[in-house]
Amino acid sequence: MKYSSPIAILLCLIGTLAAAAERSILFTTGFEADSGYDTGFELGGQNGWESEGSGGHGILDDGFGTGGQQAYVGFFPPLDTSETFTTVWQPIGYDPVAQNTPIVIMTTDFLVRDSTEGGRDDFRWTVYNQDVQFLFTLALDNSTLGVCYALNDGNEIQPTTWSFENEVIYSLTIVMDFENNLWSAYLNATEVVTDQPISTNATKRTLGDIGAGWLVLDADNPGNNFMLFDNFTITAMERPSAAPQVTLLSRNGNESQIRVQGTPGLTYSLEYSGDLNGWTSLGSWLTPTGILDVTDTVSDGIMFYRAREAPEPAQTE
Repeated sequence: MKYSSPIAILLCLIGTLAAAAERSILFTTGFEADSGYDTGFELGGQNGWESEGSGGHGILDDGFGTGGQQAYVGFFPPLDTSETFTTVWQPIGYDPVAQNTPIVIMTTDFLVRDSTEGGRDDFRWTVYNQDVQFLFTLALDNSTLGVCYALNDGNEIQPTTWSFENEVIYSLTIVMDFENNLWSAYLNATEVVTDQPISTNATKRTLGDIGAGWLVLDADNPGNNFMLFDNFTITAMERPSAAPQVTLLSRNGNESQIRVQGTPGLTYSLEYSGDLNGWTSLGSWLTPTGILDVTDTVSDGIMFYRAREAPEPAQTE
């Protein structure tokens, strides 16, 4: 998702020169027990989550091996052998353009666990509008380990040049610009889908839900593979100004926490100066969500920072 090149904005640590783009969290959860998620029940029916299909879905304790609870879809074969798709979703029901927050960002951590018996299947993140009409999907093909996508143009699913690995935790970010009809997707801040249309036709561009799905590729031989996911958040935001905004979050001695807020999908360089004449870079980062938090331990109490768009990322968000 590309925009015009931002002009560098200077921040004196006394204050910020401009306000950052407004953001609203439409939904967020970590699937923890203290939020009412129970490992003894399916995910559908808990805390507003809905489901379709008779395949497996629920809550697993420490599925990532890092503590806490995660949601999952897959593993248990569909009770109805004629079904091939099982999906879970949290209803959102939001019109981003009408609310003047045309940028919507979904983030989640996920892991695909491979089959130990049966076949290998697809796992998908699918976006529908408020009229329950299909917009697009991002697919993880566990038979090839390929990252794919499909649009609402009636064509077959399209492969990308990217792949994933089983048993690896990935951070997934999907950035949607409903006003300009574009979406992009990132795995661990690597752009795997770039500037595809949210809708290829007259289908209304609103956000009904983003569902996690399991597509059984061979109905007679479903695998017991499944997708775990956690830290699921959907955020809506105003369109950022062309220039990134820089904010001092905290300062402890010579260590400063700096936040750069700009356009999702761009790469920003954070620089510091003591006299506004010479500038030194702390590094550059690709920022799928448009927010970059940097800990500065090297500038030794420098009074001024600035951020600007950089051509290539040296690090990731």
